[in-house]
Amino acid sequence: MKTILEINGINYSSTGNITLNIAKELRNNGYRVYTACKNSKMGQKFQYEDQIFIGSRFERIISDYLGHLTGLKDHFNIFNTRSFIKTIKRIKPDLIHMHLLHDTYLNLNMFFRFLKQSNIPVIWTLHDCWPITGQCSYFDLVKCDKWKNGCYE
Repeated sequence: MKTILEINGINYSSTGNITLNIAKELRNNGYRVYTACKNSKMGQKFQYEDQIFIGSRFERIISDYLGHLTGLKDHFNIFNTRSFIKTIKRIKPDLIHMHLLHDTYLNLNMFFRFLKQSNIPVIWTLHDCWPITGQCSYFDLVKCDKWKNGCYE
């Protein structure tokens, strides 16, 4: 049986529901599917089959603070990310489907380094502009093009 890992920041609302509907359809077609999201009070209200909660709220708060202080958002969740990588190695997915990765629940440098070394195929569904701008989800909405040359705000 093929194993798929779906990763999204939340397990509810718009992108959370997209992730969960994909997982449901895959399960209906014979796949083993794990869904992973940040560990939050709201997320804990929704427990799903093979749900993985990433990290702790405490580490996210510290990571968010350090990100604002240094401008290096999504770079400080070392323990959360290390633990999540161990989980990925344990479940051995045949494919990782990423959705929203921003929101201070992963150390993105560490996570992408692992993905590169693991040789696990990856699909990344872009729900917003954040992956191409580096920190701005909807630059078009706020009519800002600073991301093209380096915003740093």
